[in-house]
Amino acid sequence: MHLFRRTQESQWLTAMFLVLIFASVGCASRPKSSDVDDGARAYREGRYSDAELIWLEALSESEAYGPEDPRLAQSLHMLANLAVKQERYEESIPLYERWIETREVGLYPKDEVFADGLEALAGVRMIRGEYDEAVTTYRRALAVRRADSTIDNLALAGNLESLAAAYEAAGRRDESQALYARAIAIREEISGAFDVSVAVSLHDIAVINHDKGRYLEAERQYARALDIVEVNSGWDSEFSATLLTNAGGLYRVLGELAKAEQLLLKARVEREERLGAEDVGTAVTLNELASTWAAMRRLEEAKTLHEQVLETRTTHYGVNSLAVASTLNNLALVEQSQRDYRAAEKNFERAIAIRQRILGPSHRKVAATHNNLGLLYKLERRHAKAREQLQTAVEMQDDVLEPNHPETAQTLHNLAELLLIMNDLANADAAATRAVDMKERAYGSDHPNVADTLAVLGTLKAAVGDYDTAETIYLRALAIWQTRPPTDEVRVAETLANLALMRQAQGRNAEAFTLYEQAIAIFQQTLGANDANTLRARYNQAATIAGQQNYTLALDLYRKMLSAAEAKVGPNDPSLARPLIGLASVNLQMGNHAQAATHFERAATLLDQVDPPQPIAHAYARNGLAESQLTLGQTQLAESNYERGIDLLMKERDSNTREFATMSANLAGIQAADGRHASAIQLYQRAIETLEKAYGADYAVLATLYARQGASFEEIGKNREAEVRYEHSLTIGRASPGDPMMTAHTLDSLALLLLERGEANRAETLLREAVALQESQGAANGGELGASLRYLGAAFQARNAFPAAEEQYVRAAPLLEAALGPDDSSYGFFLRDLAQVYAAQNKLHQAEDAYGRSLNILEARLGASDPSVVQTRRSYEQVMRAQNTP
Repeated sequence: MHLFRRTQESQWLTAMFLVLIFASVGCASRPKSSDVDDGARAYREGRYSDAELIWLEALSESEAYGPEDPRLAQSLHMLANLAVKQERYEESIPLYERWIETREVGLYPKDEVFADGLEALAGVRMIRGEYDEAVTTYRRALAVRRADSTIDNLALAGNLESLAAAYEAAGRRDESQALYARAIAIREEISGAFDVSVAVSLHDIAVINHDKGRYLEAERQYARALDIVEVNSGWDSEFSATLLTNAGGLYRVLGELAKAEQLLLKARVEREERLGAEDVGTAVTLNELASTWAAMRRLEEAKTLHEQVLETRTTHYGVNSLAVASTLNNLALVEQSQRDYRAAEKNFERAIAIRQRILGPSHRKVAATHNNLGLLYKLERRHAKAREQLQTAVEMQDDVLEPNHPETAQTLHNLAELLLIMNDLANADAAATRAVDMKERAYGSDHPNVADTLAVLGTLKAAVGDYDTAETIYLRALAIWQTRPPTDEVRVAETLANLALMRQAQGRNAEAFTLYEQAIAIFQQTLGANDANTLRARYNQAATIAGQQNYTLALDLYRKMLSAAEAKVGPNDPSLARPLIGLASVNLQMGNHAQAATHFERAATLLDQVDPPQPIAHAYARNGLAESQLTLGQTQLAESNYERGIDLLMKERDSNTREFATMSANLAGIQAADGRHASAIQLYQRAIETLEKAYGADYAVLATLYARQGASFEEIGKNREAEVRYEHSLTIGRASPGDPMMTAHTLDSLALLLLERGEANRAETLLREAVALQESQGAANGGELGASLRYLGAAFQARNAFPAAEEQYVRAAPLLEAALGPDDSSYGFFLRDLAQVYAAQNKLHQAEDAYGRSLNILEARLGASDPSVVQTRRSYEQVMRAQNTP
């Protein structure tokens, strides 16, 4: 966006051409070889050479009389003015400086004439880019005006504005705003609130606030200036067009596109009437109008207008100018919206090259193009390159823009969306949280732009299972949009669909169904019934019906979707994969594994032929197929499909963390069950690292994966590694409301390792925790509780605390018998342990009974010659003999 400012060259000259040539200073007249009035006449008539000769002669004669001769100061001043008129700025400076010195030495009063001359010198310094020197000189003029109460206050206001503009040019914008505000107050007091000069000052300060991202302040100031110009209709059409253009640009940024277009069309008429359609001044307005049309999705009109502006600016400024770079950037944004990504990338790269060459590598305009290029790469799924561009843009903007600038906020929003796709949720959350705070400061808390980022933040909270926070954020975004609808209603539909998806994850399927209904209505109205977003919402809505266990209705809906799609595209189109996956998923929930496998396999086969590939959907189909086959006992087929799915997601693992980790863990489970623990450990590790990167080290699912990896380490005799994994699992499981029974099982596993190492006390502590945890979950009659009680009894037995061991074994006995069956070999070994505890307490009758039952089970299961059976028989005989001892 181009912001026209009053601080153009012509404005710096306003104080230079004074009436000093007719002034006398009350000193005695000196003889003159020529009349100074003749010089003034020649100047007015445009005979500048004649005027210069006359004033030079007067200067020469007056120098003989000293600084008190009025012609000395007059001639110096007129010669300085003439040099400025002829753009000989370097020559004018020593003339002005000598005039100032002459007035000071000659004891002329520090009056308005003196202040005007100081401002004239400051104006020349502004033109030459000597901003710090200009600030000093304007401040001297301001001190003169403030010291003399007889000086015209409107001139004081002008001085304040000139000083403010010099501060702005020197990069000291914070110091300029108070000066503009004071000037506005003076003009309003003297000339009234609707004087045109007030509008000019309001515009100047609005431009500063606009540029600094203080949009709400800028909007108020533009609005007041527009009111004043309307009252003074017909006044200075060029300023009016500039004001309309800049105000229209702000309203575009604020999302008030209809208002922006109205102002910009009016500015276009004024500039085309005054300057012509091909003028570069007109191009400024056309550029802003084209960007507004692009935001309104009038893409062809926007592109045509940007191309017209590009031709005008190229002709006037050349192909490597900043104006051309700005138009290339804006044209690329339109091409990006039209999905002409190759053309957009080319123009973004041209724009960034020009801007870097002229502005340096760290300018805000360079950062803006990095942001736009990052969004293009995101659309092309070139996520690593997109992240590099967006992070570069944020770093630049943090360095060169004001704190909390909305341009930085929007880049952070874009980065958060990308990181969400890449499943870098921690960094995405930080970026989105910061963007929300910055946008609230810039736009106010109820602006649609704030809601945009809230929607992203809500999805991030839902992704890590923080559903309460996510719900609050989603509802706030929707409430803002209800009051102030966004320019693109699809955002509302997407948020409704995401909220529905979260409701599904919470098991609140009826609410999810209603939310999908609302989202579908918007998608269908804005994008059409066959758009991918509409269809996805319909499929997910059917899933909510299955989630309510209304499987018959869900299957019927998916079958109808499949039939409708087949009738439209035929039986072999890849788009059929989605309804097939829906059908398969419902059958899987119903336990119809064969039917599920059939549908998943057909979906996977269809997706095999897609070009370009759809790895996410394809991997999902392979995963579902593998799960069905595993349940059907088709282990080798399941393993093959898990491997295919993992291969498909290798390049997409950052954007599909859960699916990738799930398949890796499931494949690891197959290999561990087959005794291939080394490869299982590697797969578990890959799943763990993937989830940790995305969700953090305390993600609840990691507890299960660490426990399973620990079990594989234990199976290959690496008990120390197993212990470390069990400890990791417990740290996560104790801190999160994940799977309490899994935590209890891990407590058992670690306790058994400790028992083998002879650390019965530590084992006892862990096993007490496991028992308490299971009892709190209502597992009073479960086999898991029976196992933990048995292990706790073993811990007591290892410490020779036989009464305590007996108590736990007696509690465990009925639970294990019910869970394992009365003839199971594991139950037989348990009875042998119980018999040993009885024997140790000399409860020989109970020991005899337990040994006898144990021997019968083990002999039947393992054979009479098995070492365990032989040892049990010996113990049983010893108890028998002990009872026969006198």
